[in-house]
Amino acid sequence: MPWDTRIFDITHDYYNRIFEDSRDDGNMTAAFQNILMGNSLTDEQTDTLRGSGFNNGCYNVLSIDTEATDDFMYILQKVCNNTDLVFHAFVYDGSPTVILRCPSSGSIADKCSDIAEQLGGVIEYDKTHHSALTDTLYEYLKCSGSVQHISEKMFCHRNTINYRLRIIKEELEYDLSNAEVRFQLMAAYKLREIRKV
Repeated sequence: MPWDTRIFDITHDYYNRIFEDSRDDGNMTAAFQNILMGNSLTDEQTDTLRGSGFNNGCYNVLSIDTEATDDFMYILQKVCNNTDLVFHAFVYDGSPTVILRCPSSGSIADKCSDIAEQLGGVIEYDKTHHSALTDTLYEYLKCSGSVQHISEKMFCHRNTINYRLRIIKEELEYDLSNAEVRFQLMAAYKLREIRKV
């Protein structure tokens, strides 16, 4: 480090960058909220959006019907970072919301079908064995893994739920201890519901 550079200057530059990042993130969230409410954008918001890769094009808005906890938003950001799409995730009316820029109309459909395929093992098992693993897994995700709550909602004994979960975890090899896997499975269920409508 050169002698004429002071720790104060380095720290000052570091904090300025953090401040600018948080201001840009706040501007992006405000811009998307204005768009969703039909309001016009300020010049600063427009510049921030363009600087982040949001130019004119096709966009999808995904609003997820769940509580927007810090852990959930972290996982959502991490999952979105694994895609090649331009995105911005934020909380709107208490629900996690994601804006995705689609490079082509087929890419979102392809990604949705990839996510929906994750339920294939459970659905196939249900068809061959006439079981209710699909519903059990969905309740497991909704009830945050509480066997007691699942058994109350499904009107089944806890041992039955534990048996079904053992099949899901061991035979079908779903890693339900992994938060990203649980998020992707919940997204697959939501996509499945949308396709039924």
